[in-house]
Amino acid sequence: MEMNHYTGIILAGGAGKRFGGQDKGLISFKGQPLIEHALLLTQACCQTTVISANRNLALYQSYGIPVVPDVDPGFQGPLSGIKACESIIQSKWTLVIACDMPHLNLPLLNRLQAELKASHCSAAVYGQNDILQCGLFAFENNRVTDLSTYLSTGNRSIKGWLREQTLLVLDEPNPVYFTNLNSPDLLTSIEPG
Repeated sequence: MEMNHYTGIILAGGAGKRFGGQDKGLISFKGQPLIEHALLLTQACCQTTVISANRNLALYQSYGIPVVPDVDPGFQGPLSGIKACESIIQSKWTLVIACDMPHLNLPLLNRLQAELKASHCSAAVYGQNDILQCGLFAFENNRVTDLSTYLSTGNRSIKGWLREQTLLVLDEPNPVYFTNLNSPDLLTSIEPG
């Protein structure tokens, strides 16, 4: 429904420190690499998908979509990955999804896209009790506070950058959808009810 107006960026460029340095996008969860779940979602609701990655570039490129490494070396964080993708984004809006959130589903993404498009806000994210779920958010490309300026001050926080926008926070009572598989123990996390 909203796909013609959105580019999807999948964030897979982290150092994976809590996973012993493994590339989280390639870790298997329920029989498939985490990146494949994220790809299924973004390809169902975005006109174009881009993977932000800093390792295993050839493997990510084998999925047949653009793969963009950070411009700055040393795993500078997800905003650096988004900044690196800016030059190839042609859409009005961008949807960002972390590669390590296998409980996300298409209705959540569609709602975020539709409500941002219908609002007068420049960015949208889900939240619970004042906690922003920054593994999934969307923004209107020409209305956001300049990302280069934010990064040039040494800031790296997605939450901090989002709070500088005209931000729409959508309520979603089930936090399990936003579980990041940040450690090997969470690979056995429960399914959302």
